[in-house]
Amino acid sequence: RTLIIGVFSVLGDLERRDAMRTSWVSEVLAGAAPDMTVRFVLGRPDNKAEQKRLYDENATHGDLILVPCAENQHKGKTLHWFALVHRRFPGRYDYAAKMDQDVYIWPGELQDHLQGFASERFYGGVKVDPYPGMLKQRPYAFVNGGLELLSADLVSQVAGVVARAKRSSEGFLDGDPYFKGNEDVVLGKIFQADYLKGRLGINAGDFPWSADSYQGTAATSEFPPGSPEFLLRRCPWRHAKDLKFVSGYLRQWERRGEPICRCNCPAEYSEEEARAAYAANQKRIDEMRAKNPNVPFRTPEEMEAWKTRMRERAEGGGNAGGVLAKRPPPKKPP
Repeated sequence: RTLIIGVFSVLGDLERRDAMRTSWVSEVLAGAAPDMTVRFVLGRPDNKAEQKRLYDENATHGDLILVPCAENQHKGKTLHWFALVHRRFPGRYDYAAKMDQDVYIWPGELQDHLQGFASERFYGGVKVDPYPGMLKQRPYAFVNGGLELLSADLVSQVAGVVARAKRSSEGFLDGDPYFKGNEDVVLGKIFQADYLKGRLGINAGDFPWSADSYQGTAATSEFPPGSPEFLLRRCPWRHAKDLKFVSGYLRQWERRGEPICRCNCPAEYSEEEARAAYAANQKRIDEMRAKNPNVPFRTPEEMEAWKTRMRERAEGGGNAGGVLAKRPPPKKPP
């Protein structure tokens, strides 16, 4: 069974792409996963200088793909990627995935798991159940955008939706309210009818991780949830904030053979990374407050406390899936 993975990147993230090329992508190229193809997915460049940078990089590595829209996160890039796979590689891949740069893959394990995936209507990743009361609409499910994996028939379905969609001059698909929202939520919305009829195979098949979820993990274990052993379940990927740093990514590569948290994981920052992450969060909050002085938090600690209150309120309104965990506020780095 064949799989193409699109790693979502942006022009300025060459160092992060290189960190992947020297780590797990090198294992794919060396034959650890012969039925797997990896491409870095970027939006179209804004000018000739950017176009040349991408041309030169691709001339060296041959692993870049441009989607037909300007760079964006939540305005259709994910949908364009799956539509591009359907259009450019018809019949070539049994599955297609979108992943973010803060995800690390064990390619040999993922290829082994691939053999157990359901062959049709397969929707893989960390399952999330929106709360119907909060969304004020019929329920549907989606998987976390860090890693979204679709069988070829679902890829074709996404391509059909994109073909009928209106788009802006920049190629964005968010002009229609149907496409507004986080990219992973919008993708799940496309499959809502199948989900309601019980035809959507979320993590369906015979392989070591499953549709059962606990606090957003999407993996089963014989160990109690929250225990150290539970965190070491054998998902073939790790999604964590420390992987946003080149240093964190290369540290993961060096530790690839060690027992470590799999699926969606808490960050394992170095002190330097923790300070940088805290500063980035503070900057984001300051920008939010500059646009809207009524934002109800001023620091990362206050923001996490606010998120916890919102989760508790949502859970009080009925959390059938039980997937959103209470998290303690982050400690200010030294």
